[in-house]
Formats: sequence, structure tokens, C-alpha cells
Amino acid sequence: MRLYKFLILPLIGLILSVLAFVPLLSQEGAFYGYQSPLKIADYAPEFGDQTSKVLLIIVDGLRADTADSTSTWKEFGWAIGTLRTRPPSWSNPCFANIITGTWQEFHSVTSNEFEEQIPIEHIFSFTSTSFVTAFSGDEGSRALIGQSATYIFSTPSPESPEEEDQLILEKAKEFLKFSPSFLLVHFNQVDHYSHYAGTLSSRTAQALKDVDNLIMELIQNVDLSQYTVIITSDHGHLDRGGHGGGEEVVLNTPLLMFGANVKKGVEVSGSQIDIIPTVCALTGAPVPRYSLGMPLWDALNVPIEFKAKFSLRILMQRGRFADAYSRMLGTNYSPIDLASMEQTTDPEKLFSSAENAREALDGQIQEWRSQKILEERTSRLWAPILASALILMLIIFAFKGRWAFTLLNAIVALIVFLLIFTQILGLSFSFSYLYAGSFLEFFLIFGVPLLISEILLSLLLPLQLKKAKGQELVKFQQQFLFLASLLLLLLFSFVYYSNGLSSPWHLPDFTLGFMGLALLLMIIWNGLFLVFLPPAFWGLWRLIKR
Repeated sequence: MRLYKFLILPLIGLILSVLAFVPLLSQEGAFYGYQSPLKIADYAPEFGDQTSKVLLIIVDGLRADTADSTSTWKEFGWAIGTLRTRPPSWSNPCFANIITGTWQEFHSVTSNEFEEQIPIEHIFSFTSTSFVTAFSGDEGSRALIGQSATYIFSTPSPESPEEEDQLILEKAKEFLKFSPSFLLVHFNQVDHYSHYAGTLSSRTAQALKDVDNLIMELIQNVDLSQYTVIITSDHGHLDRGGHGGGEEVVLNTPLLMFGANVKKGVEVSGSQIDIIPTVCALTGAPVPRYSLGMPLWDALNVPIEFKAKFSLRILMQRGRFADAYSRMLGTNYSPIDLASMEQTTDPEKLFSSAENAREALDGQIQEWRSQKILEERTSRLWAPILASALILMLIIFAFKGRWAFTLLNAIVALIVFLLIFTQILGLSFSFSYLYAGSFLEFFLIFGVPLLISEILLSLLLPLQLKKAKGQELVKFQQQFLFLASLLLLLLFSFVYYSNGLSSPWHLPDFTLGFMGLALLLMIIWNGLFLVFLPPAFWGLWRLIKR
């Protein structure tokens, strides 16, 4: 085999590897550097009547299916249920979901590396002498609210998760003496031990028991005739520990409500962004401008007149959101006729009308988003068509007689990789399975299984091509490795068509995004394997085929 022919496919594979870095960096920036362009004009915040104060307790990493084993759930299970979050389901993004009442796409907190104040309005933004707020939790969450609470405590360098939670409890008890309108307490040790020991481990079970005792001690200092207590988590965990992706156990978070204005014996479901609208309804705080949630009415025991009045406030806020969102997307929005609703004297009718109008508006907002994404997706249809055509041409003109054999080996190599990845390593294409998110970790979970699968297929080549000489085996090995890169490129073209690389106005789908990152990294590593594997096997095959 002439040297230049031996170098053609590795050189092209290496070029593909280098080129793959361009979309890789673009897509990574779309996740971690995303900033929402939506701007809602300032308007005077509207305070309402306070019916109760609120104690919100977040148990970081608590799964919905383990919460009901705690003493708190058993003793105070007045209103229980689940709330759903969205990817990226890391702690900081989900904490931001809770206190803003909106999703990551609008508050722009997309990773735990975001360590500054949330750039949009949140519940602590309304802190004043008449709306006293307090926070006791970890330093990471404290950074997201800045110095906006009346009373703030965080633990920058605790000796242990247990000590941190104990300090958080003591400070929360101290803050309760000031009778704040809203107190948020954030415990962390369940999340810590879920990461390092697994959700179902005895160590995590002990951490949950410890936090349960801390919560019970805190409740002893709460006047339940004055306070509504809400207990939830920011996200769940895989059995092995880990979150960030879209698994059911990660996205479903527990909810427990009891105390003032809470019904007994009811089940509640909703989304994570419904917590702050519920807090606003009870405390009389203004609804944050970017909120897309709604109060958890099924859990609240409040008069219909109160519900009607607050639903009208929510509708006015959502109308301003829709107006700004439609302007950003360049679509038409017809404002809701609030004047006729305000003239309604029947509170039942007003509540029903306001809720129906809000639901219709929420549906319209989602429809605008879906339509815009569909338009952008259609403009990317060229990618899978071009990739398919290129691969077909190469198969027909470059590999000629043995194209089926070469293609089959490439497909089998990817199938073997998938079996190693999912069945042997027990992994999935999800951010939940990452620990550090480093380049080395990506290589270990994607590059090594791909390398093993291609080595196995290479070892089987002499059995498939019994009459082939060493040079011919190297040629076929290069061809199936190169085709593997092309197949990965084809798969990425479909992901690109569906999800794009980045968008200036919306957050890409994180599940498809992770798949895209994985495929690009596999293209990069496969280009390196194409350079080094054939020379490594050449000497072996020359000995075998003597």
C-alpha cells in the first residue's frame, strides 16, 4: 500500500475531528453562557393583602419517592404531592426556578457555575420594611439572591454537611424571632451524600433522618396559625447519585404544605415555578415580572373573593409578559380586555374568567415559542440531507465492491459501543451521569467504550477476511473506522436539525443537547483512533498473515 493512500482516510478523519470542535464550543456556550434576551419594562409592583406568612424549606436533592418516609411527612401531611422541574436540573438552576417563578430560559441560570445574583426579579427583590424577608442556607444559593433579603445567613466553609445544616437551622430559628413575612431555609446534606454514596445508601438515609429532625426542631419554633409551611426540594437524584438531566426521579420533587390557610387531606400537583406565586398570594408580595407559575389553589383554604382578586393580578402580570415576549419574537399579541373582568361582581365568575384567560395566554405563549422553533428547525433541514448524500456518495464511489461489509462493521462497532455504554457501564445520554463534567470524564465515558468496541471489531477482521493480507486488513480497518466517523456525523446532523447549536432567544433542549455533545466528542476521538489504531494492528496482522 502506497503511503499517500494509507494517509488519506486518517487525514480526512483528523480534519473532521478538528472541525468538530467548532460546533462543540458553540453548543457548550449555548448551555453555559446562555442569557435570555427577554426584557419586560419596569412597572410599579402591586402588593396585596397578607393572609399568612410563609416558611419555605428546600431540602436539596430530596427525591419525591423517599420524602414520605420522614416524620415530617407523616405528622404534617396536610397537603402533599409532587412538583415537576425541568432540565438542566442542577441545584442553582432549580433554586432560581423556585424563587423567580419562571424557567431557566428566562432567568438565565443554567448551571452551578452561575455564582452571581439572578439577573431578573425574584421574591427577595420586593424586600422592604413592610415585606421582611430572611434566608438561611449555603453560600451558592445565597449568591443567587445577593444581599436582597432583610436577614441573610450563609455558610461559606463548613467543616461538614452536618455542621452546615445545623448552623443553618440555628440561624433560621433566630430569624423566626423577627417574624419575617417570608423565610427560606435551604438544607444540603441529603444532596451531598446522594452524590457520594447514592440515594439508596444507608449514609444518605441517615442524612435524610438528620434533616428530618432539624425540620421538626424548626417547626417547633413556628406559629402554625400565622405561618404556612412549604417543604420541597430543588431536584431528585438517580439511584447511583447524580442529577442535571431529564430522568423522572430527578425531575419529580416532593411537596408538603401545612399550617395557616392550608387544606387537610388533599393531594396537589404542579410545577416548581408554582411555589412563588403561592407565596405571593399568601404574603401579599408582588408577582415577579417573569413568573410563569400559578398558585397551588388546590392546597389553599382561602375565600373565593381572595382567589378572584389574586387571579386578576396574575393575569395582569402574564399579559405584560406576553406583550414583551411577542415583541421579542416579532409576533402579534392582542391584549386581554381586563376592564370588563374588573367590572364583574360575582367572585366565582371572576375567578373562573381570570383563570381561563390565563390558561389561554399561557397556551399562546407556548404556541409562539413552538412555532418559532419549528421555523428555525425547517431552515436546518439541509444538514441531514447533505450528510446522507455525502455518505451515500462515499459508499458508492470510494468503497465500491465491499461497501456493505464496511458499512456493517461500522454499524456493529457503534452498536457494541452502545451496549458497553448502557449495559456494562450502566450509563445514559444525560447530564445526570456526569460528576465533574471535565474533558477527561467525557473521554472515559464515551471515548474508552468507543475505543474498546473498535478494537474488538478490528480483532475480528482476520476471521471475516480470511484470505486478506495485512495491507488489505489495514485498508478495511481504516474504511470501517472512517465510516464510523461519518455515521456519527450523520447522527449529529439529525440532532442539529432538531435542536440547533445555539439560539439567541431560547434555551436548547438539554437532552438532545447532551446527545449532540456526545456525538461531537466521539467524532473527535474517532479521528484520533483512525490515526493510531491501523498502525498498531498492522504489525500484528503481518505476523498472522505470514
